[in-house]
Amino acid sequence: MTLHVFIPGNPGDGAINGAYLSTRRMSKKKGKMVPVRVKTDRGQSFSARAKAAILHAMAEDPVAAAAAGDAGTLALTMVVSWPRQRHLSGAHDLAMGDVDAPVKATLDALEKSGLVDDDARVVSLSVRKMINRLSPGIELTIEPAPR
Repeated sequence: MTLHVFIPGNPGDGAINGAYLSTRRMSKKKGKMVPVRVKTDRGQSFSARAKAAILHAMAEDPVAAAAAGDAGTLALTMVVSWPRQRHLSGAHDLAMGDVDAPVKATLDALEKSGLVDDDARVVSLSVRKMINRLSPGIELTIEPAPR
């Protein structure tokens, strides 16, 4: 079973503005990501947003969460969407942040949420970055690692 999580907001920000996060979750009926709003505190760190998003996804799909938690090893796929871009001379426009910037905080949030007992169980990690001005954040897919 696969658990889909969307962690909203700029992956490089330590805080957010506003009392609600716009996030997405996988719809069982439609089979695609649909928008939802989650109440949160102002000034929440990326790590706290990641933990809240993982807990929300676990509550929405407890079967997939249980399967991911019971798996011996895990494979993670992260699509990191940055809200800004920069231009390097002689190169294409690139997403502003580093591809590895939110990785450790996301792995720590897996532990803090209680989904896994140790982030060392993640044996496969794929990270891709892109520019998305309208909906920055991280799309995280958690599944048992292939044997």
